[in-house]
Amino acid sequence: MHQQFKEMSAQTELLRLSAKQARSEAQSSSLTAASQLDLVRQQVAAAQNSARAIQRQMRVDQRPRIKVELVGGEPAPGAGPKDTQPGTLNIFPDKPWNLKVRFTNTGKTAAQNLSGAISIQLVAKGKKPYIPKHKLTIVLDGQSSNSKFPAIPAQGFQASLVYAGDSFEGYYDRVRVTGDGKIVSSPLSFPEGVGLSNKSMYLVIWGEVTYMDVFGFEHWTRFCGGTDVEGGSIPSKRCASYSSVDSN
Repeated sequence: MHQQFKEMSAQTELLRLSAKQARSEAQSSSLTAASQLDLVRQQVAAAQNSARAIQRQMRVDQRPRIKVELVGGEPAPGAGPKDTQPGTLNIFPDKPWNLKVRFTNTGKTAAQNLSGAISIQLVAKGKKPYIPKHKLTIVLDGQSSNSKFPAIPAQGFQASLVYAGDSFEGYYDRVRVTGDGKIVSSPLSFPEGVGLSNKSMYLVIWGEVTYMDVFGFEHWTRFCGGTDVEGGSIPSKRCASYSSVDSN
C-alpha cells in the first residue's frame, strides 16, 4: 500500500509539472501572439503614413498655383496697341486708374472658386507702404462686406475656374472708403501726377487671392509689388515680407 501511494504521488507531481509547463507555454504563446499583433499594427500604421505622405506629395505637386502680376495701365486716348509699352502706367488725372492685373495659374491642375481683393496706393519715395496684418475687406459692387476690422480701400474680384497654364486679366482702380463704408473711386490728383512723373512717388499694388484645388483643399497667394510710372520695379522690404503662398 505504501508503495502504491508513493507511485500515485509521483504521478500526481508529474501531472502538476506537466500542467505548469502547459500554462507557461500558453502564456509564452500568448505573449508572442500579442507581440506579433503589435508589430503588425505598427507595420500597418507605417504603411498608412507612407501612403498619406505619397498622396500629399502627389497633391502638392499637382496643385494649382496662382501668380499675380501688374501688366500696365490702359492705353492713352487714341493710342494703338503698339504705342503703349508693356508695363507702362498710363494714369490720367480725375479718371479711374484702370491698372491691368494678370492672374496666371502656373500649377498643374485647375484652380476653382477664386476670390480676393486688390489695394492700390501711392507711396512717397523712401517711405514704406501701409499693409495691415489682417485680411483685406472684400468689396463687391461698391459695398464693403461685413468685417470686424475697418474697411480697407480695396477692390474685390472673383473667377469660377482657371485651368493650368491659363490666365485672366482685369482692370482695377484705386479706391477709398467713404464715411458710410462705401468704396468709391479715388482718381489721381494733380500733385500725385507730378509725384509719379518726377518719380518722387511710386505705386504699390498688393492683396490676396484664395482658391480651391480639385482635391478640395484651399490655397492662397499674397502679392505685393512696387513700381514707378514707367513700370520699373521698386524694391520694398514690406512687400517682400508680405508676399507669400500657402504650403498645403
